[in-house]
Amino acid sequence: MRRIPAIAVAVTAALALLSACAPAAPFDIRGQLRRPVIDRSPQPLLLAEMPSRNLLATLVPRDVDGDVVTWQSAQNQTLSLHDGVLVATRGLGDDLMSADVGRTLNALRSGGSAQAYPRLLTYLDGDGQTVFRSLLCDMDGGRPDTVDSFDVAFATTLHVESCQTIGARIENRYWLNADGTMRRTQQWVGPATGPLAIEWLSR
Repeated sequence: MRRIPAIAVAVTAALALLSACAPAAPFDIRGQLRRPVIDRSPQPLLLAEMPSRNLLATLVPRDVDGDVVTWQSAQNQTLSLHDGVLVATRGLGDDLMSADVGRTLNALRSGGSAQAYPRLLTYLDGDGQTVFRSLLCDMDGGRPDTVDSFDVAFATTLHVESCQTIGARIENRYWLNADGTMRRTQQWVGPATGPLAIEWLSR
């Protein structure tokens, strides 16, 4: 695991302050962030939003373990992403402990159009016992879509992953840049937390 230097976690005082304000005023960040501030950041930036947790925060890379990058907010909440697909959360409550996303990544890398593949999500219950939730998913073939992000329009391909699990039908959305990297996602974290939207702000 490669640890990102501390200077990378403390991107700027302004961004840290904005993130710190997120629980009380979750929509302040979007109103105050500007493209020049984003472009001056010495590190890549994420913007994460989870309505069920009243979360809207900027995150910066904390460490890298192979293809998995863990991003951290000013409140020490973390998201671990494997090439943009969520594999774990910490500090949000009812956290996703781990996720098997190999089939999802294969579908995205091959351009979509995959059917009936499994996904396995892992959580802890109130007694600290491991709980598994299985999903059966389909990935569509994708379509062109434009992501407007703080005065910049990004041409992307939108893939929709439709999954069924016990008591729920969910959709995950992935907006991919032309080079296959992620620009924006909306991913289901769990039954208690619902969807998490993530946007890569840096160009």
